[in-house]
Amino acid sequence: MKDKIDIDSELHFFDIEETEEYILYVKDGQEYTELFMLWHAIELIEEYIKLEKLSIKDTALRLIEYRIKDA
Repeated sequence: MKDKIDIDSELHFFDIEETEEYILYVKDGQEYTELFMLWHAIELIEEYIKLEKLSIKDTALRLIEYRIKDA
């Protein structure tokens, strides 16, 4: 996520080889925070939608909350 972890932040995807699995990553002077590894995000999203029947927005908010508390 660009700049901060927030529902309105821009998302960018980078190869793991490029970020070397760092949570904070800087590219061209811009700081990014890793929200989740893509495979992990997909698993969480599928579970939230299937088990809790959350909307897309509520699922996104839940992911952000999970990431902030897990950090």
